[in-house]
Amino acid sequence: MTRADVSRVARTIVSRAAAEAQPVESRPVTKAHQRQRQGQADREARFQHVAALPRDGQGIRAIVRETGLSRNTVRHWLRAGTAPTWHKGERARIIDPFVPYLCGGSTKASATRRSFGASCRPRASGVA
Repeated sequence: MTRADVSRVARTIVSRAAAEAQPVESRPVTKAHQRQRQGQADREARFQHVAALPRDGQGIRAIVRETGLSRNTVRHWLRAGTAPTWHKGERARIIDPFVPYLCGGSTKASATRRSFGASCRPRASGVA
């Protein structure tokens, strides 16, 4: 079995486990998270305003004068077609598909859980 075969089998196992994963319970919204949401909403509103101006026939320099944004920011936003988010999301761990087994309670699984430091809390599903 080559390294590519092992990698392909591992990806298959991870994708199946992710498809079978239980939905994650939503956490209570913290004040920091509320500020992040508000900031993103503000950026989205500014972007909608900036995106509407070229449709009215204004050039980048006129948009810069009206909004006070940097010329490069305006160019970047118009090229991207969306407001920036900077949110990368939660990364998957290689052990995630096996957490249900590790949290099962068998002696071998308990020892493995302790050695890897895996938590028994569910993580975001669909992240591969």
